[in-house]
Amino acid sequence: MRGAAAIVAALLLAACSVDVDGARCRVPGATEDCPAGQACGNDLTCSARALACEGAGTRCEVGDARCAGADGKERVERCSLEGDGACGAWIAESCAEAGLECGTRSAAAACECPAYPALALWADPTGGSLAGAVPFPTGASSPAVCRFARLGDALDAAAALAAAGEAVVVQPFGAAGPIVFGDVATGETFPLEVAANVTLAGATETAGPTIVRAEGATTAPLVHLQGWLTGVRIESDPAVPVEGGLVAATGAGIAATCGAANRPWMADVTVDGGGSLKTGVDVDVVAGACGATLLGVEVSRIDGPALQVAGDPLAEHRVDVRHGKFSDSAVGVRVTAGKLSLGSLADPVLAPEPQVVLDDAVEVTGNAGEGILLTGEASRTLDVELLGTRVAGNGGTGVVLESVSAASRLAMQGCVVFANGDTSPRPYGGASSRTVGGVLVRQLSLTPPLSFLENRVSANAGDQLAFDSSGAWSISPGACALANVFGCVGDGDYAIGVKGGGTVDASYTVWPSIPWTGLASANVTAPSADYCDEEDGAPAPPASCPAP
Repeated sequence: MRGAAAIVAALLLAACSVDVDGARCRVPGATEDCPAGQACGNDLTCSARALACEGAGTRCEVGDARCAGADGKERVERCSLEGDGACGAWIAESCAEAGLECGTRSAAAACECPAYPALALWADPTGGSLAGAVPFPTGASSPAVCRFARLGDALDAAAALAAAGEAVVVQPFGAAGPIVFGDVATGETFPLEVAANVTLAGATETAGPTIVRAEGATTAPLVHLQGWLTGVRIESDPAVPVEGGLVAATGAGIAATCGAANRPWMADVTVDGGGSLKTGVDVDVVAGACGATLLGVEVSRIDGPALQVAGDPLAEHRVDVRHGKFSDSAVGVRVTAGKLSLGSLADPVLAPEPQVVLDDAVEVTGNAGEGILLTGEASRTLDVELLGTRVAGNGGTGVVLESVSAASRLAMQGCVVFANGDTSPRPYGGASSRTVGGVLVRQLSLTPPLSFLENRVSANAGDQLAFDSSGAWSISPGACALANVFGCVGDGDYAIGVKGGGTVDASYTVWPSIPWTGLASANVTAPSADYCDEEDGAPAPPASCPAP
């Protein structure tokens, strides 16, 4: 019996040294868990093959990646169990076929966007990629993954190029329909910075607009503009009520400031404040710097001024606004400092007599308060030109000038001031006050003097034009061709009223009727010989009321 037991033991010992694959193990490449002559494979199974490739150094770690092919950029190879569970196999993914190249910016080999030297950067909210992550978008138009998914990332990249003196364009890319960038749509943070020498241009290859939309709470401007902006719609779209209040943007739609000797410029831009933005377009003028240009800009639904011009009263350059509209807001236009022109005059070489360019006319309509409010402090200087501006249907007084430096300037030419003041016309005159819905000048004097030519002021609540002043004023153009026209004056109201002891020369005026004396307060002078009508070359009065 002892002999039989010895034979069994010998057989068991021999069985332990048999080279059989398949035992489970824990650490790829290790031999501790495996029989002699075997190692642990990548598939966590013992085998002689795993020991052989480990010894030869041909086993790869699953998940490792490397660049390979032409210039080491053609493809990325990744170690996989596929095809060789014991040693692992390098599986190739072509980067070149996708328009990419292999790189290691993420600390691991991956298909990345190649260098892109062009100065036109593309943003695509649906097909693009986030900056700072694989494939590291560059703004190239193709492949799609190399476009920026966020507009802010594209603008940051453009600013870096522009800082080196390059002029850079950022343009959205998208299929038919609106292209939306915003805090909800793409995770944008505000403000979006459009730097000097950078143009943000709306998409041209789409049937819908390019939209910058805020749906969350922010007090920051949605766009901070030092460069150029064109073809973009900017919206505040308040979110659902939270604890009884709306989550909404409450800053400015566009805050424009000077860059490095760069004039902010915007064209064909729309700002819809959603009733929450406090300012539509806010231009911060800087002394000795650049001013701004607004062409075809439309602003509405602002809980404050649709256009605000403020900053340094010594600013040398003008804010030029042409062919735009500022409407349905608390105030249409508010100026507290600097130089502003709404509209423009014809070239004096082509038209020797002053003449308004009607194609450049600006509309200020339907605002709850004043249409145009020019106000500040006695030390603040304004220089404002209203040229062909239509100021109509505002709840407050159409145009108000008050409390500015005597060195300020106001020129109104070819303007239509119509049907303003129905809800909150300005009072003037102190204890024995009257109301004025058209134009109010509350100022001792201006140097240079007020220029008031070719204007049509009619159908406003209360008085049409009023001066609350002890100074001497004139609205006389000196010729009937440039006469001001007053019409549709209500019973007991004045075409021209004066309070405070001042005087007004209203020679060469078109009055609603003759004699005109009942249409003006005391201290308004207008010799009958200087009365103007169409036969004298003056503009025609309103054909009927209340139409202007």
